[in-house]
Parts: sequence; structure tokens; C-alpha cells
Amino acid sequence: MKLRWLTVSLSAGAAIKGMPFVALLIYAAVVGPDEFAQVSMLALASAWLMLLASGGMEFATTYEERRRLADRPPISLIPAWYAATPIAFCFSVLFVGFALAVGFPIGPWLVMTGCALVVGLIQPALLGRARMRRNERWLLVYVVAPFTLGLVVRLVALAVGIPVGYNPLWLWVAGDAAQALLLLVLISPRLRHLRLEVPRLRVLREGWATLEKSLPWMGTAGLQSALANVDKFVLYPIVSAELFGLYSLAYQLANIANILASEYNKARLSHWVSQAVEGRTAGFVRESLHFAAAMAVGAIVALGIALFYRDSFPGIIGVCAALLVALTPVALYIPVENRIAILNGRTMPLLWATGVGVVASLVVLFALVTSLGIFAGVIATFVGYAVTTACLVPVARSDRPRSRSLEEELNV
Repeated sequence: MKLRWLTVSLSAGAAIKGMPFVALLIYAAVVGPDEFAQVSMLALASAWLMLLASGGMEFATTYEERRRLADRPPISLIPAWYAATPIAFCFSVLFVGFALAVGFPIGPWLVMTGCALVVGLIQPALLGRARMRRNERWLLVYVVAPFTLGLVVRLVALAVGIPVGYNPLWLWVAGDAAQALLLLVLISPRLRHLRLEVPRLRVLREGWATLEKSLPWMGTAGLQSALANVDKFVLYPIVSAELFGLYSLAYQLANIANILASEYNKARLSHWVSQAVEGRTAGFVRESLHFAAAMAVGAIVALGIALFYRDSFPGIIGVCAALLVALTPVALYIPVENRIAILNGRTMPLLWATGVGVVASLVVLFALVTSLGIFAGVIATFVGYAVTTACLVPVARSDRPRSRSLEEELNV
């Protein structure tokens, strides 16, 4: 893998996850713990909703590229987009319902929801195609630029709005609106060349046929996000705003390790797809050492940053260290997922194993939250990832034949 492409691809991943992270760190240093708790909850919900909205389109893009590598006729992503939109809208309704149930300020939440749908439905298809074809220009223009603008707008709004008493929630969603609008402007020339029309029954049927293959992936993506975030949604209405702000910031810092490992893996996506098409295999135990090294670097960075917040967020170092330990199973989970999903072409094991992990996490969380508070979230995080990985390792090590070969999957 060329170093230049790896750097550009990692930069794109850093723009998606790193830019909001940097903004959150700055907001945590400026606003109070109570206000930061709401801002972090808004950012968390935005990231989760974008993931849920993008699940189908991201897989449809990967599926299209796999057909191209196997010399199969190309497919159109427009019908898949028609089918993915109502699914994403249903998720947004659920998120709005949660905000109403816990009494979250609904205005900023609605703006965040709309912007997350726009970015979630458009950007993943561009990102997926750019990574599969190693198009550096697409990564920089369609991914890095919008998220960079979002960061700049958030920081300018913070510098101007806080001294005059503006609500930090509105200052945050200003960045969401900026990146969504820029993305729409950037793709508008391409939209003119597409034959977008009111979908007929045939078009919807084609879209569903494309999207249907991604349903297990959409479910898995949603459950994976739940595995990482459900503890925050449970803790938010239970613990105090100050404790939730502390836990949320600690998790953002600890998640640096997860982000580094995940983005390194995504940068190698084309490599994994090529392996699947050529029928080659790789050892996931050896691969896990690379991801463990990436997470170790992330842990050092996370604890170093936590030192700067030890006065405004007492206990941040201890909570961050505990969460870093809780995330250690991720180093093995990523290569196991690669082997099952990319090399063996299986999707259902990921779905049910992640579901088992989410259930285990929730059981532990509800059992311990009254006595341990935010540390129940730490234990639940570790249990969730450990149980999921433990369920998948036997599947990855299995010598059973593939349930459906790649050749059969692409021959549709």
C-alpha cells in the first residue's frame, strides 16, 4: 500500500471523526460541565444517526465496486438511494422521540437531525467509491473540506457567541449546517448529470434489490454503534449532568484508540476486497497485533490530553484509563470482522454476535448503574465488546465452507 494513499485515506477518516472530536475538546474547555453534557449528547446522536443513515449506501457502494473487480456489469446507486432514504427517515423519527422523552432542547436537535440525514445519505457513497478507487481528489473535496468547514464554523461561532450569551447547542449545530450545505453545493454539478425523477415502482424495486443485500450490514452497523454508544443514552437521563459530561469527555478521549485502529483498517479496505475476489486468506491473530499497536498509540495520546482537563473535570484520567482498558477487545474484533465479512463473505454471524454483545452490555449496565454510576458504563463497554468478539472468534477460525461463495454473490 502506497504511503501517500494511506495518509490521504487516514486524513479523510480523521476529518469525519477527528474534526468533531477537536471541536468537542475546545467546547469542553470553554463551556461549563452541564452545558458540555448537552453538547456532547448532541454530537453523539449526530454521529450515530449519520452512521445509521449511511449504512445501506456505504455497502451498496462497496458491492458495486466488488462487481467491477469481478468483471460484472455495473449497478446504479440511484435506486439504492431512493430505497435508503425512507429507512434513514425512520431512524431520525426515533431519535427525535428520544429527545422528547428525556426533555432535550428540541430546536437544536431537529437541526442536527436534518443535517445528519443529508450527510449520512450523500457522503458515504462518495467516500466508499473514492476509497475503493483510491481517488485522492474525491477524498479531499467531498470529505475533508465539509468537515473542516464544520470545525471552523463551530470554533468561530464559539468565539463570537459565548461572550454574548448564545446557547452552545445552537453554536454547535451551526457547524452541522455548514458541512451539510457545503456538501450539497459540492455535489450539485454532479446531480445535474443524474436522471433524478419521481421514482416509479420499477425503480423502487431495483433500489430494494440493491439495498436488500445490505440489510444485514445495516443491522450490524446499527448494533455496532449501539455497542459503542448505548451506555451514554442510558446514563444521560440517570446520572447528573456533571458526571455525564465527565464520562462523555473521557469516552471521547479513549475513543482515539478505537478511531486509529478503525481508520487504519478502512484505509486498507481495497486490499481486503482484492483478497476476497482473489480468494486469498490472512491470519487475523497476526493482524490484531497491528491494531493493538495503533490503539496503544491512541491510548498514549488520550491520556496526554486528559492531563489538560484534570482540573475542570476531576477524575478524568482515571475514567479515561478505565475506558481504554474496556476497549482492548477491539484490537481482536477488527481483524475477526474482516475475516468473516470480507474474506468469507458472511454477514449474519456479525449481526447476531453484535446483538448478543449489546444485550450483554445492557444487562450489565442496568444491573450496576444504581450502585456504580458511570463506572457501570465502563464495565458494560468491556463486557459488550468482549462477548461480541468471543462469539465471533470460533466463526472466524471455523473450517466450514462458505455459506455462499463470492462468485455466487456477485452473479446476480
